[in-house]
Amino acid sequence: MQHYYQYQVVLKPAPEAVLVGWGLAGCLWEAGISREVFQFLPCPDDEIGRGLVTDGRVGGVILTGSVDTARLFLGWRPDLRLFAETSGKNAIVVTSLADRDQAIRDLVRSAFGHNGQ
Repeated sequence: MQHYYQYQVVLKPAPEAVLVGWGLAGCLWEAGISREVFQFLPCPDDEIGRGLVTDGRVGGVILTGSVDTARLFLGWRPDLRLFAETSGKNAIVVTSLADRDQAIRDLVRSAFGHNGQ
């Protein structure tokens, strides 16, 4: 049986969030979302990522990232329907297994590095 889907979603997580993205994709597939409708594509933020943003078949991009990234995407493709959340979340979980120096840098960045917070 052939299916026609009006929309398809490609989840391309940031390189730092591939494992979380994979977990999300697995949950959605397990819940019954078709792999034809929801696709997971971990890839670098280089020309491959740029190709995703600039491809004419892409109807829109949802971004959670920096204002600079949003501007970069619009520079690549001015007509892009871009839905962007570019403010800080100020959330971080530090476990006993964390690299303390890295955790401190990330904590300070999360608390003070977004939108002048």
